Amino acid sequence: MIPVMKNAALSIAIVLVSLPLFAQKRAFTIEDFYRVRTVSELALSPDQQRVAFTVATPDLRHGKRTTRIWMAGADGADPHQVTSGDTDSEGAFSPDGRWLAFIRLKDSLSTLYLLPLGGGEPRVLTICGRS
Repeated sequence: MIPVMKNAALSIAIVLVSLPLFAQKRAFTIEDFYRVRTVSELALSPDQQRVAFTVATPDLRHGKRTTRIWMAGADGADPHQVTSGDTDSEGAFSPDGRWLAFIRLKDSLSTLYLLPLGGGEPRVLTICGRS
């Protein structure tokens, strides 16, 4: 199980980091550094076919960064964003693999959401309190 997650994480990280670098050949700048996305918080689905992960994207101009939950096949295929908040993190699959729970931080409140993976909008499960 762990080698699958490591391979998927490595594949996803390589794709996300290298895409902006292929645009043109030039020296790496501080602006390039702030464009690099970071991948963290990997969660493998119960059937070991999918992996959810957090992608952090810095925004140098506005002095902030967004974190959103993405999903891909366990082999790293078809990476795609599944949440759209500014600060979504800690994705975890339900035991049956039909839901993805995650936390969204907004206005200093941490809210637990459930996202149906068969389609639909995330539902608020509970407000966790101020962070």
